[in-house]
Amino acid sequence: MDRKLEKAPASIVSGGKMNFGFFDAPVRRMNLSDARPGGPLAFRPLREARLKEWLGFVITAPGWMFTVFLQDAKYLGSANVYAVNLETGKMFRWMKSAPGRSARLGRSAYGGVSECRARGFKVEAKGALDKGIHEISVAIDGNARTPSTEMEICVREDFAETQPLTACFPLRDEGCFIYTHKAAMPAGGRVRIGGQKIELDPERDIAIMDEHKSVFPRRTVWRWATFAFRDPEGGIAGLNIGDHETADNKSANNENCVWTQNAILFLGAAKFEMDPKRRMKPWRISDESGRADVVFTPLHDKHEKFVIPGAGINYFQPAGVFNGHIEAVGGRRMKVENAIGVAEMMDARF
Repeated sequence: MDRKLEKAPASIVSGGKMNFGFFDAPVRRMNLSDARPGGPLAFRPLREARLKEWLGFVITAPGWMFTVFLQDAKYLGSANVYAVNLETGKMFRWMKSAPGRSARLGRSAYGGVSECRARGFKVEAKGALDKGIHEISVAIDGNARTPSTEMEICVREDFAETQPLTACFPLRDEGCFIYTHKAAMPAGGRVRIGGQKIELDPERDIAIMDEHKSVFPRRTVWRWATFAFRDPEGGIAGLNIGDHETADNKSANNENCVWTQNAILFLGAAKFEMDPKRRMKPWRISDESGRADVVFTPLHDKHEKFVIPGAGINYFQPAGVFNGHIEAVGGRRMKVENAIGVAEMMDARF
């Protein structure tokens, strides 16, 4: 918990070695192929095949929660778009997945494009951090069961007003690591679902971004949760917390933090009290310092399970509400009341 923000290095790999640390901004040059670890992952094609990349946004507006998610697992590419009407409980889902690299992730948040395209299906996210923004564009045709959807959303990541979480730390197996860039930010734009239109107001609405590039051990299990809300002064506050079973020294090597406007408070090791067989029952989530202690009540389920030769996942990510407290920089305790967010568990063989 005594971690300090360091100035972001120019590249994530220098002299063949990963630059581990907690940085004040995302790393501009993601030259992961330049790493030279020992062990089996010294073989570059194997290392690159094991690289997992994704980019996701959870966007909340009055009565709605939207998710836009792109993943390149190398053996499988996918894009998922969700819209949950929090008043009616209705969930809409648009999905495209295919073997191989059907989804491609941008190399840099400063100028990369992440996308998945097929006939009648486009999901695109452009990183333009030199301008302080991310641009999301979705255009998906409907069918007899699901309406069409369009989204044009601009998420503002201005470092003068938003302190992102940028962390890179090793995992237990040699050559394995996590690089993550996360932030809670204002979101504006428009969404159309069938004939219904939803306007997003950046003075009110929030997007939580999750950019991830990691090489995981062969068997990987994690639990994770996040939410954000507007505090009484109109600023954005929130929590990001995860428990990676393959991380050493979980008190230091974690992605756990509280966001409050342009400040970040690091947390200790996470504790998730939940039953994977009863995932729609409440979860209690806390950190070892007591600076975060919340109860997550799932409302809407999302579950994916598949097995292919040599690999497979069992993954669920319910959406719901959080109640409890988080502590901001300076020791100020903030009450969390029905904050919208998500929690998840992944059990995978890569």
